[in-house]
Amino acid sequence: MAWLQFGLITALVFSTWIIGDNHAQATHVIYRHYYSGLSLLALSIAVPIAYMLMRWKVFALPDDAIRKFNSADHFDANKIADQGSPKGFNKWDVIGAFLLVIMRKPLHMITPVALVVLVVPQDPIWPWAITALFFSWMLFAAGSYDPDRDAFVRLVHHVFFTGGTLLVTLAIVLLAILRLAGVSYVTTIFDAGSKLLIFSYIFSTYSLFWFYDFWIDQATLDLLSDFDRFKNPTGRIERHGGGRIAVIPSKQGKNMRMFEPSEFLNQIVQTAPESARSDLREEAVRVVQRFRVFAGVCSLSFVAVLVILGVTLHRLDQEPGLVAESTEARTYDLSESLLASGEKPVIMLAASGGGTRAALYTTAVLHGIWRLDQIDRLILASGVSGGSAALSYFAIHKPSLRQKNDEAWVKMRKTLASPFIEDVIAGAGEWRVVSSIRLGQLLTESFQRRFLHAGVSEEVKRREILGEIRDMGLIFNTSLCGSPATEGSVYQKTTASSAGGLLVVTNLASNFSRKPATGDGVWGFDLPYKIVNDPQAKLVNAASLSANFPPVFSNAAVTIDGKPFWVTDGGAVENRGIISVLLALVEALETLQKRGQVLALPEISIIIADASAFGPDYKSDRGVGAKFGASEKIADGLIKELFTHVEQLHESISKQKNKIRLVYLPMPDAMRAKGTFGTHWMMPSKVMIKDPFSGNDNGIEVKKEDLEDLIDRMFSRDFSDYVKGKWSKKSEAEYIMKVTRQPFDVLEATLTKDALN
Repeated sequence: MAWLQFGLITALVFSTWIIGDNHAQATHVIYRHYYSGLSLLALSIAVPIAYMLMRWKVFALPDDAIRKFNSADHFDANKIADQGSPKGFNKWDVIGAFLLVIMRKPLHMITPVALVVLVVPQDPIWPWAITALFFSWMLFAAGSYDPDRDAFVRLVHHVFFTGGTLLVTLAIVLLAILRLAGVSYVTTIFDAGSKLLIFSYIFSTYSLFWFYDFWIDQATLDLLSDFDRFKNPTGRIERHGGGRIAVIPSKQGKNMRMFEPSEFLNQIVQTAPESARSDLREEAVRVVQRFRVFAGVCSLSFVAVLVILGVTLHRLDQEPGLVAESTEARTYDLSESLLASGEKPVIMLAASGGGTRAALYTTAVLHGIWRLDQIDRLILASGVSGGSAALSYFAIHKPSLRQKNDEAWVKMRKTLASPFIEDVIAGAGEWRVVSSIRLGQLLTESFQRRFLHAGVSEEVKRREILGEIRDMGLIFNTSLCGSPATEGSVYQKTTASSAGGLLVVTNLASNFSRKPATGDGVWGFDLPYKIVNDPQAKLVNAASLSANFPPVFSNAAVTIDGKPFWVTDGGAVENRGIISVLLALVEALETLQKRGQVLALPEISIIIADASAFGPDYKSDRGVGAKFGASEKIADGLIKELFTHVEQLHESISKQKNKIRLVYLPMPDAMRAKGTFGTHWMMPSKVMIKDPFSGNDNGIEVKKEDLEDLIDRMFSRDFSDYVKGKWSKKSEAEYIMKVTRQPFDVLEATLTKDALN
């Protein structure tokens, strides 16, 4: 039977491998799933290796020991059955059972509660959890009190709390604790995502270990006895589920009892004649030791193969998230654009990171600029993470977004509210994820499918590469983690010396003010900046690299001129994207300054759309907050210096003062503070809008669809009317008006004709 199953699964896996070549989960056809390969691997260990180990004398039980336990003088099925006879009711025993189960089986008690917590809706989650805890306590207390129910508890223990299944169970409990604690990364997935998808992974992992354990259990039972030949006048034994032995007494009215092999031997010892117990007890100890060593060696073999496989796969070359070539192509020249604008005001935008929250906020700011008829004045945009995703979509679909039709903006908002992380989770089971690609590639593919869905025009399809974006400058910011070693370096391939620098994907003809240090005693270090301006680079690839947030996504590979670079989320270095804007502007103005003449330059409004996470509360965190907050404060100082330099350059060229303004346009604190709209690539089903500076503020709960509209309407003239119409309670409407602070007023004051001219 084992070899038949081994052959069938082998055939199934190989057929899946052949049929599923180049298929992915998103194609909704058969694809290579690594669980199928792991199932074959588990069976390859559990059947051939286990049955090979059985032949070794170190594991095989001596015939003399087997005869002793099978002897009719020692084995009495009726006496063993009597060991499990129900005992009479005793209230003190019942109370003791309830107390003992808390001390002996706490994990067993809370696991059913954890499963309930992960399944039920967020509201009301606590009543469900308390109810589940009560019934779980009752069940396991009954198992401690009643031997018949204790057999069930032992089965549950074997199935869910041993070996690999214990790791899965602990993961479930941890997820449940995080959901109860309100951790947004977990609550969003279980509240707004597909629970079926999550539980498919949980069940598949359990099944993998069950599959492996089943055959190891069968091999262990074969060590103990030949069940077909076992004969005894008092009863018989049979294999049973969960690696247990069923003792079936010959007398009518006696209940069948089930035991694990070690417990089965102990039962024989306890029911054997007094004269034989000592000898049998010693034999039982030796036999149980062999069982444990046998199971341990089988498990270690499985783990060893998994480790070897994991190391081998880890060393495989990773497909880069972007392949680019260095080029001198001048797709978009910022200095020429400034000259061409003359004295007509222009806009530059820095869109921060923050996952879906930042993507929607950037969309709302762009929509607000469109509502003010200023969208064509946007000549440069720099994005990080969620901001990059929004800018990527905007640049691709700009022809339709420029039209006097709000429908295109609604579509953009709905697209950027898509459950991108759910797409990633759904595809995480693909074999290529553990072999040739990383999870970040799945995010790229999700952007590609949703941004360039079937039905888009040829014009839109052409604009998916940087070389086709000629009507504005684009900068996608990523953080450098590793770069090729320089010639003569002690490093063979890559070095982390550039970690903390930036790699930007851009259509600008700019070096971002990179100048080599010259002269003796000159500080030779600078902020590492690697520039990718390949016209064939895809916008969705650049956006997903910028949104490759750690630790969910591993470092992504970027190949430039055949050399490897490693990057992560741009927000790891500077989350607002403004430094790249200022550096590009400095270089453009310095280029114009070299002409040595007075030039007409436009007024420049640089808008920072900041949807970064916000946490004002102090915590005694042993310096962790200072460590991770330092980069932002250092960036603040650099931004100030760069802006001052930009002002001076503009004035020296145009001979006009105060023609550049830096407008900080943060998302309202009530929407981005801790406990509100978290940072992830999925819209939560609801969000608590709450003033983080008010200790007695209970906030207002807003549903997903209403939150999307609310963020967008913040940048419209009818925001007040919208809020009053949506929230009928005057107190709620006034509260929302208060905490949102109407950022459109700031935007309008910045971009109106009077303000700019």
